[in-house]
Amino acid sequence: MFGRKKEEPSAQAVVDQARAAQEPGAGKGAPTPKRKDQEAARKRPLVPNDRKASKEAERVAIQDQRQKMRQALDTGDEKYLPLRDKGPQKRFVRDYVDARFSLGEYLMFGALLFVVISLIVPSTSEQITYVLVGFWIMFLAVFVDVFILSRKLRKRLTDKFGDVERGAVWYGCMRALQFRKLRLPKPQVKRGQYPS
Repeated sequence: MFGRKKEEPSAQAVVDQARAAQEPGAGKGAPTPKRKDQEAARKRPLVPNDRKASKEAERVAIQDQRQKMRQALDTGDEKYLPLRDKGPQKRFVRDYVDARFSLGEYLMFGALLFVVISLIVPSTSEQITYVLVGFWIMFLAVFVDVFILSRKLRKRLTDKFGDVERGAVWYGCMRALQFRKLRLPKPQVKRGQYPS
């Protein structure tokens, strides 16, 4: 408490002592370092000495990770896929959806066509009613198609994996509503090439 403070050993000296104690064949050979000495050896600065270099290294690491993820979305490499696309059930769902023809792929084109026609045809004419009915029929057909797909996916996943991972069926339904060429990860199977 009072008096001079004892000189504390340097962090490197504590590390060297710990290494010497861990060498096989050598006995303990030294007293156990005190807790404060061990803590001092483990301390690292919260902010690195060279902030600029640290920031640059972090930016390069993030950029490299994004590049690997983009490549995985093209090739289907499971290791670098985003979390929402990982897992054997998600892969099975992707392959199953990509192998079948889905009406949902063309829903956006139908909606765009409906908007263009509704701009051209006057809203007071009788023809706009036919256009509107046609759009709702297409929407209903897509809904039925997605419902059938969800039932088939649930059955196939249960047969293959025993239980259905949460969100896997929804993942497949949303994928079925996307145009095939714009799906990510990109389709790895051809149409009709269903997974076993």
